[in-house]
Amino acid sequence: GDDLVRQAFGAEIYARLQKIKRKYDPTNLFRMNQNIDPGTVATSGKIPIPQSVDDFSR
Repeated sequence: GDDLVRQAFGAEIYARLQKIKRKYDPTNLFRMNQNIDPGTVATSGKIPIPQSVDDFSR
């Protein structure tokens, strides 16, 4: 489960991935395979859309 994924990435990288997941997939639509739980549930119902590839690095 989630603990195995966290262990595989390490705490620091997992936290960064979780932040990205929260921004771009807050409803956890892409949850298959090695899922990164976004950590929170989106309440606005809006899905953020990146404007450029650089948005993924923030």
